[in-house]
Amino acid sequence: MKMTKIDETLYVAISLDIDPDANSAVEGRYDALSCPTENGTVTIGACKRGLQKILELFDIYDIDATLFYEARTAQILVADGMNLPKLSERHEVSCHSLEHEDFLGTVSGMPMEEETLEEAITKARNILERIFGRDIKGFRAPYTRINQTVVKVIERQGFQYDSSETITLGAEWTGSPFPLETFDSNLWELALPACYDTKGKKLSSYLWAIFEGRRGSGDYLDA
Repeated sequence: MKMTKIDETLYVAISLDIDPDANSAVEGRYDALSCPTENGTVTIGACKRGLQKILELFDIYDIDATLFYEARTAQILVADGMNLPKLSERHEVSCHSLEHEDFLGTVSGMPMEEETLEEAITKARNILERIFGRDIKGFRAPYTRINQTVVKVIERQGFQYDSSETITLGAEWTGSPFPLETFDSNLWELALPACYDTKGKKLSSYLWAIFEGRRGSGDYLDA
């Protein structure tokens, strides 16, 4: 009997959300502000330094990624002297909203109407396509929160996929893209995976927990 060696290569898809420093939704307004929100300002200093460093590492280790740009942040970075088209040329560029809006009104208390959503997402996409000079095909919602209205708008806008849902890896889902049938849509979903750590606690693939001190890098490596 002929034995065939199983391919044990581990494939990892890397994406970045590029948006304001420590941004947070605010009651009574759609857009996000940098913390402390009472200052009423948006800063991108940490974002700029972090983006420069990680893009440098991607080049060193020959890694391609998907960059989900918030349009406002992209504009500020360009105005601050960053050549984003050059720095991002080897990577996929996708859309992460106009101003990191709280689409569903979870914190703002003001769910965005379909017309307002359409206006914001259209403007965001136009800004990014003008900056980068290429078609923007992917979308990730702020706070990874979507509903049928959001899905309807991004599908109508011609995006090819969404990447906002988080799903636990297992027998029922092994990481493949799937159509967003739960929202009555044929739009493809490239979901964010979750899994369980060595103690059986759920672990999201979002690495923000490291910066907040709630997780260590070892948790992700073990998982």
